[in-house]
Amino acid sequence: MTTRTRPDLSKAIRTVKLICVNATTNSNKQWAAWVLSDGTLYVEYGRVNYAQKPHVYSCRSVALADNKLNQLLAEKRNKGYRPVQVEDQPQIFLDFNQLGSDYAETVREKIDQLASMAEPVINHTAIRFDRDRGVFVTQMGTVSRQTLTQATMALQKIKASLNGTIRRGYESSPYLDAVEQYLSTVPLPIGMKLEARQVLGNLDQITQQFGMLQTLEGCLGKVEEIRIMIEQAIAGGGAVGSDERARWLNWGATEEITEMEEQTALAADERACWVRW
Repeated sequence: MTTRTRPDLSKAIRTVKLICVNATTNSNKQWAAWVLSDGTLYVEYGRVNYAQKPHVYSCRSVALADNKLNQLLAEKRNKGYRPVQVEDQPQIFLDFNQLGSDYAETVREKIDQLASMAEPVINHTAIRFDRDRGVFVTQMGTVSRQTLTQATMALQKIKASLNGTIRRGYESSPYLDAVEQYLSTVPLPIGMKLEARQVLGNLDQITQQFGMLQTLEGCLGKVEEIRIMIEQAIAGGGAVGSDERARWLNWGATEEITEMEEQTALAADERACWVRW
């Protein structure tokens, strides 16, 4: 059954996201599913970079919804779908004033600079910069350093196979496999029809993507610098509330810091202070 209202997915019991990129069959699709506490299995699907279509399975219990999801996963994998190479994170919003007057404006300016630095990435891919979370995201989730490593390896394979591809034609398996691997990690604005040679079919296009990945790597380095500044602001008394502190500690993190992990880290800092006394 279809639905017009998107449920709250932030508290989903289980989340799975898949992607299918196949240049031969013109497939560039994504599929995501969430098991909800009321026994509902909520699904969204469609072409990458386009509006997704929703579907709801009313399974009456979490166990039945989980079983239905496993059944659908088996079907999708048989069709060539595989897990996405991004991390899933909820949307959050931050109050810069919580960092205190000594840091708020400086952190805001650094984030503005990062957003400007990221423009080549945003202009040549379907990746965008989420200022509130300090991360780079696609429709499927958050881009991590692992994503960047996998994309670089795929792009190197494309470059290595390019000369042979030109001799044998653009339907050669090594070339198409590498293009599909790259598009599974770095979605590009390619429209409804996927033609590998039009997207990554010459050295100039490949060089442009290498430059984009280098820029993205530099942006991730800037994120780490801003994270250090945020930690200094918190250590100086900023973000007093525990919820606000946790939000700021998670800024720029591809893996969210839980409240328990935060308390453990704070306890370790306190112990370290006494050891140094």
